[in-house]
Amino acid sequence: MPAAAAHVLIVEDSMPIALDTAEALEAAGLGPVAIAATEQHALRLLDEGAYRFAILDVTLERTTSIKIAQTLSMTKIPFVLTTGLAENSKQLKDFPEAMVLQKPYRTDRLIEIVAQALEAAQA
Repeated sequence: MPAAAAHVLIVEDSMPIALDTAEALEAAGLGPVAIAATEQHALRLLDEGAYRFAILDVTLERTTSIKIAQTLSMTKIPFVLTTGLAENSKQLKDFPEAMVLQKPYRTDRLIEIVAQALEAAQA
């Protein structure tokens, strides 16, 4: 699917988690969804498309998603940060507008957050 058609960007370096999340969002009618596993890919997708929401895994394989979060903040695209590491809490304080979900998170909670954000963006 072209990036320009996606509503939600998932930035996650664990492909099983990314695919499960994308499937759940699309099943809930919150797609289409685009997936990026790296910072560079995510930033390229953001340049190419108009997203309405993003889900960011804070710790990616060789870096973090902080630069992506900064880009989203500047462009006023709402996002949620997901992390399984307590040491990320200092970095997360730089993004008070973002909700933080600890991994493992409940998919139904994530769907609720995305649905509310997309609904608020339409209002």
